[in-house]
Amino acid sequence: MAHAYALFPEATSGYVNGRKHDSQVKYPNTPQFKGFLTPSRVEGDIHTLETTGIIPPSINGTFYRVQPDPRFPPIFEEDTWFSGDGAVSAFKFADGHVDWKQRYVRTDRYRAEASARRALFGRYRNPFTDSEAVKGVIRTVSNTNILFWRGVLLACKEDGPPFAMDPETLETIGRYDFEGQMTAPCFTAHPKLDPATGEMVAFAYAAGGDAHDASCDVVVWSFDAGTGKKTHEAWYKAPFCGMIHDAALTENYLILPLTPLKVDFERLKKGGNHFAWDPNEDQWYGIVPRKGGDIIWLRADNGTFSFFSLSYPSFERWSNGHQIKRLPRPHRGRVRKGLQNYRRPIRRRRQRFLLVAPRGVPASTAPERPRLGHVPLGIRPLPPYRQPSHPGQDLRHQRRVFPHRRPLHDEILPALLAAPNRPLPALRFRQVRTSCGGLVQCHRALRLGNRHQG
Repeated sequence: MAHAYALFPEATSGYVNGRKHDSQVKYPNTPQFKGFLTPSRVEGDIHTLETTGIIPPSINGTFYRVQPDPRFPPIFEEDTWFSGDGAVSAFKFADGHVDWKQRYVRTDRYRAEASARRALFGRYRNPFTDSEAVKGVIRTVSNTNILFWRGVLLACKEDGPPFAMDPETLETIGRYDFEGQMTAPCFTAHPKLDPATGEMVAFAYAAGGDAHDASCDVVVWSFDAGTGKKTHEAWYKAPFCGMIHDAALTENYLILPLTPLKVDFERLKKGGNHFAWDPNEDQWYGIVPRKGGDIIWLRADNGTFSFFSLSYPSFERWSNGHQIKRLPRPHRGRVRKGLQNYRRPIRRRRQRFLLVAPRGVPASTAPERPRLGHVPLGIRPLPPYRQPSHPGQDLRHQRRVFPHRRPLHDEILPALLAAPNRPLPALRFRQVRTSCGGLVQCHRALRLGNRHQG
């Protein structure tokens, strides 16, 4: 007797020339839909999960997460997993136990495709590749971030408005526009909450049109945590339409990093990708006063990053009120001059700092320091800095290691306070040969120069 499996041969992927041509639920045989990224398509509840180890009974609360989980195979075979529907999980801890619940975010896109039982939206963030049946439907999948705001969960993705969900049941309430106060077509995936006031500071890029037309408009909002009222809104123009994925919040400023991952409207109309990397464009940082004022754009070397690591919110007791912010470490950047002949380029993972003058304080009161590229009025960057996380740690396969160093701001603040007119030790570089044959320049100290009196 033939095995039953012989009667049901394995279905092919259903893609012809990179496009879906059948109705079978068969995902592309690409890295975007295999292994860790394999879609689960699961909604459900589990009461009392099995755990490894012991959960302390004192832990009580709910941990929420959101992830892309494509409900249907994409129209285009090479599409990205990150275009998948948002699925929110809740892990509820109580009395040493944990329960689990997972639900999809019922976006307009989710409901349209669930009704058709197939994908209707095309390439990642390109409405020109969508089915005619969904023209005008909001495309966001709300799969990037989840946060708690005034009694509801907000599932966010930066190409559309957030969707509100019930924090207990995870049922989708609907699109959230802050009670009609948000008129832009999109919203950041990473709004910031002021730890002192609870105020939400949010932004959106490509905000002037429909979020898919390569608009250079950037908008910044503030919302009161107690009343939900919008307390501030300001619109700016970016140098180009590119990704502003995350931001850094301090007491007086919002820092918007604009990466050279650019959007081109003509490319979109031809069915191309939403983003394309421009290796000849600089990295830009927009410095936005939180209570109103013009934006200041700072330029740095070509590079990109994912998130800000730290923001130092208030150092107004030193350096005439100037503030320090730690910028993210770019994933990749230009190889330094003199190192181009090495076989492999170097991943320049480094940290940068900004020193920003508060409103009404002249930029000349800031300590002088070497410049990195073009620096507008009032902004002075500190050189990059590397340090092991513990004594003797090998920095990414370097053959030579250094002793532990305290964070950079711990070194410069006492010196500024004790001797404002005395130069600090000169900046020293050390070249460390790596296992891949490259060189890394490690910074050992910082030179601020003479501090000007205001």
